[in-house]
Amino acid sequence: MANEICHFEVRALDTKVSSDFYAKVFGWEIAPMEGMPTYALTKAGEGVGGAISQEMYEGANIMLYVHAEDIEAKLKEIEAAGGKVVMPKTKISDEIGYFAFFTDPGGTPMGLFSEK
Repeated sequence: MANEICHFEVRALDTKVSSDFYAKVFGWEIAPMEGMPTYALTKAGEGVGGAISQEMYEGANIMLYVHAEDIEAKLKEIEAAGGKVVMPKTKISDEIGYFAFFTDPGGTPMGLFSEK
């Protein structure tokens, strides 16, 4: 399926405590990300990978990311359809890729992700 949800993030005040909780309750494999107050959730089977993070789009407690082959082109489509770009294409790292934030016409925040 094109444009599938490919990543999620859960806001946590204490990322270690929350990560331990989700690992215990759901059996998720979660590990700290080096040099960041974020814990990464390893994708398991057909599930979607994610993160437990203190840093998120303001007002969001859970953020879903939709995979986009071309973030900049998708942001243009979003704006043309009445959405709003709130963070343009931003590099995470060479190894991971890029992300952007937008809101739909009703103000709901979402993210985009691309490897390139």
